[in-house]
Amino acid sequence: MMKRITFLFFMAALLFTPLSFVKAEVYESQKDKMKPFVENASANDFLLGFIQPKVNNIIKKEYGKEMRWQWVKVKDIFSYTVSNEPKYYKVKTVVTVDDYYKPKSKFTFDSITLKITPQDGHLNSTDSGAKVELFEYKHSIKERYTH
Repeated sequence: MMKRITFLFFMAALLFTPLSFVKAEVYESQKDKMKPFVENASANDFLLGFIQPKVNNIIKKEYGKEMRWQWVKVKDIFSYTVSNEPKYYKVKTVVTVDDYYKPKSKFTFDSITLKITPQDGHLNSTDSGAKVELFEYKHSIKERYTH
């Protein structure tokens, strides 16, 4: 009788042990997916996150090739309302641009002014179909104009 109980206990332990390891691994991977990486963001970070892909394309067109660039700051944001037209915004930004194909390339400051027209003229629209257009691009501006 004792041999039978020991045998059944051993078999049960052998059968169910691998399942508990699998469940532990799945639980850990699900747990990792549920933990978001959180960091503080400014209003500029929020705005620039939406227009960054468009600005990348604008810089590529201006220089005729891929360029390494980085935001410096948002200088101005103006809201325009014209009768019988949707409300739009002009956002003036400053970026640094340099050619990563040239090893000794020095960066320059460029000024980019964008015209952003939200869908239906409202930024609080549930659809983020805002239209982003280049309004003005200035190459190699003086550093004193970046502040």
